[in-house]
Amino acid sequence: MENEIVRNMVVLFLYISVSLMTVFARVYHKRTLLYVSKPLMMPCLLLFYLVSYMFLQPVIIAALFFAWTGDILLLWYKTRKWLIAGMHSFLVVQLLYIVFMFRHQVDANSFSTFSIIFVVVFLFAGIYIYKRLYKYWKELKIAVLIYIFAELCFSYLCFVHWADQMTDVSTVQLLGSLLFLVSDTIMAFDTFRKHVRKSGGWILGTYATAQLFILVGFMNW
Repeated sequence: MENEIVRNMVVLFLYISVSLMTVFARVYHKRTLLYVSKPLMMPCLLLFYLVSYMFLQPVIIAALFFAWTGDILLLWYKTRKWLIAGMHSFLVVQLLYIVFMFRHQVDANSFSTFSIIFVVVFLFAGIYIYKRLYKYWKELKIAVLIYIFAELCFSYLCFVHWADQMTDVSTVQLLGSLLFLVSDTIMAFDTFRKHVRKSGGWILGTYATAQLFILVGFMNW
């Protein structure tokens, strides 16, 4: 048992180290380091999942694979064709996360009056972001709308799960989903509207934390 804990902590430290290296590379424009470290993030997170969890879920493994694909494609997120391809990869990630939640964490009994009323907050957030950037989307308007809807659905389901369970782990998972939203929102503003200072660091830092927090939530369903 002690050896397993040490092993899990070593792999977790590896993921955190690679993530910090990636943030550093993006902030300080170390392109060679970025091209090496960023594609290693999701494999390290997958390794953490494989060594520390007994009941592996194919849907989570598939989601991390598509996140890895998206990470590589978004190395060139300022180039439109790679941005579109990366967005499609992460749309699959969001959909797979939603599938997992409906299978294991959320059912009809999970929805309380409180959580149903709170759907307005998520809709308002999505509408606000979309309207602020609408004129910049150009031919991506429909694709972005679909992606925002999927991401908000996942985050809302995390909120429903949190409102139903009220545990530390469900709180961590909800924070992860919200950090995913923050990461994508910063990237959207930086890409389409106005450069955000140190945007790369903020995007990757919130994203790396989000993926870890979400996985921790999924591992404790």
